[in-house]
Amino acid sequence: MLRQARQREDVEAARARAEREVMRDPLTGLGNRRRFDLLLDRIDHGRLSPPLVLLLVDVDHFKAINDAYSHSVGDRALREVARILRAQLPGRGRPGRYAGDEFTVFLSGDLVVGREVAERIRTAVARSDILPASA
Repeated sequence: MLRQARQREDVEAARARAEREVMRDPLTGLGNRRRFDLLLDRIDHGRLSPPLVLLLVDVDHFKAINDAYSHSVGDRALREVARILRAQLPGRGRPGRYAGDEFTVFLSGDLVVGREVAERIRTAVARSDILPASA
């Protein structure tokens, strides 16, 4: 009986890990589109408390990066944007990669907080070396 209980625990732990992974973008480690949809559902059903701001982040001229430097350099650029989002949102928001070069952030706060955070993200991306010198 003890062995069966341990097996059940192992199966439940594996299931929980699989559920977390299906909500994660493998390139950036951020939440993915499924996670975005889940958060929207929670909002629709009143399970995320207001105030709440949704930031939409789109990387300008991303196709040109892929075309000029390669998709692997484009992938590094996307990982850098994800790193910046995490750095600018310690405990305050839920960043995700919606698709391609589009990111989202669900942020607890009002529009003033949303503008401040959005500007910090924009400034950090503008100052970063998205394209490494070796590209």
